[in-house]
Amino acid sequence: MLTRTLYDEPFSLLLPASHPWAKRDSVTLDELDDSKLLLLGEGHCFRDQVLEACPTLQKGDQQHKHTTVESSSLETIRHMVASGIGMTVLPMSAADDRYYSSDLLVTKPFKPPAPYRTVSRCLASQLPAAQGHRTAQRLDPSVLGGSAAPVTEYTPLTVLKGIGPALADKLDRLGLGSVQDLLFHLPLRYQDRTRVTPIGALQPGLDAVVEGKVLAAEVVMGRRRSLLCRLQDGSGTLSLRFYYFSAALKASLSRGSHWRCYGEVRPGASGLEIYHPELHNLDNARRCPSATPSRPSTRPPRGCHSNACAA
Repeated sequence: MLTRTLYDEPFSLLLPASHPWAKRDSVTLDELDDSKLLLLGEGHCFRDQVLEACPTLQKGDQQHKHTTVESSSLETIRHMVASGIGMTVLPMSAADDRYYSSDLLVTKPFKPPAPYRTVSRCLASQLPAAQGHRTAQRLDPSVLGGSAAPVTEYTPLTVLKGIGPALADKLDRLGLGSVQDLLFHLPLRYQDRTRVTPIGALQPGLDAVVEGKVLAAEVVMGRRRSLLCRLQDGSGTLSLRFYYFSAALKASLSRGSHWRCYGEVRPGASGLEIYHPELHNLDNARRCPSATPSRPSTRPPRGCHSNACAA
């Protein structure tokens, strides 16, 4: 197993904006005694990390009595805090209050020594034979262009099928030169595709998921020829614009069909528009994506390892 430490991430306190502590710069762990704490359920990694970093939160600690309420998801925890039910301790990256009004949620740091967790990356030094590879140390020949080859931490990307000199040069500009670099080109964040936004609540610049029924789809002529589709839900109407489209796409956007769309909302000639959205036909009842990774598209700063920055 190849292991490399990336960084230490502090924990922070997420609390209602109406709480008396919201006006303070920081809090101490000892002050959490007798507070109503919201924690994730048994077995969740965040819960285990919080309890390990904050021993006073352990159940059964007679010296530090407090009330705990458990939930099954981070999103539910945030909603409960926003509703004034209690407060919670989360890693800084998970204590996200940017989607809430400033009069609902507040994030506060802990006074030193603040609790933290260590984030590392791990890579199996050998590929398991059970995955269908010829040996435990070889990639599938079809991936390697027809012949098996030993895989090490520094195997160049050019051994992979479909990666020639030109593509390898582009990847190198991103700091991706080996198989390990590619495996650890981790997402900067995940785009939440589970939260559907009513069309009437859309704002320019927002990346949003919307669902609606097609009112019409037609080819319009302007500076550039485009396919314009009008999508409606119970709250408003949105335009979907495609500058690159096929006859098949136009035919699929038939009047009355139901679609889920994702993209950036922009002001346009017909009101709010999404250019070239990602589409999923709800009439076919196919499973829609719930979270999509967003990976870095630029090379990390000099002196910073690409894998660490990507994480």
